[in-house]
Amino acid sequence: MVAHLFIFDIDGTIASFGGITGRAFNRTFEQLYDRPGPWGKVLPHGRTDRVILRECFAVASVDGDFDAHFRMFIETYLRNLSESLQTASGARVLPGIRELFERLDSNPSAFLALGTGNVERAARVKLEHLGLNPFFPVGGFGDNADERKEAIADAVRNATLHYQRSFAPERSWVIGDTPYDIEAGQALGLRTLAVATGGLHTMDDLQRATPDVLLENLAETERVVRVTGLGR
Repeated sequence: MVAHLFIFDIDGTIASFGGITGRAFNRTFEQLYDRPGPWGKVLPHGRTDRVILRECFAVASVDGDFDAHFRMFIETYLRNLSESLQTASGARVLPGIRELFERLDSNPSAFLALGTGNVERAARVKLEHLGLNPFFPVGGFGDNADERKEAIADAVRNATLHYQRSFAPERSWVIGDTPYDIEAGQALGLRTLAVATGGLHTMDDLQRATPDVLLENLAETERVVRVTGLGR
């Protein structure tokens, strides 16, 4: 059996959270630092939580040990994120995603992993709310990664250990909605599939990153299976 690894981004690729993430983020900033949250003054799309927070601390003039601030921030942010997901509307799975995951999950040659800039606990809170956690027993996250390629490399390593099999680079796909996802996959020699569902980057923007495959969305399950070579 030839194994295919599919590494999925979360925000803008498999789900939209309707501003919930940013509101939870800003609420946390206000609670901890008694100043307006700078979400919106930095560009979060496709970046890791560590990089986003480092820039936010700089914008808001939060000084001191970054790692200490990071740990404190994440603990409060997770509580706010969980509460916001329970009380606010706007979180939704993007078209075709559940069908695609079910199709991949039922194929003995397909293996799923997350490759996200979210810290793992935030990723799990989001996916649990949407009922998607069972599809992803493993992944790479933004807890210790500044560069997205570090999180993707972790995803490959962790998938190899969890599934107890190796994945050839030409059959390992990084799937995301930003040029950062594509550049990370390319830096590691993996295949890349860009989708224009994140709302920030257009098809032309993504095409300039030269992904192996570019789709408007992941709504057509058979097409995704076909272009990634899983059907062959």
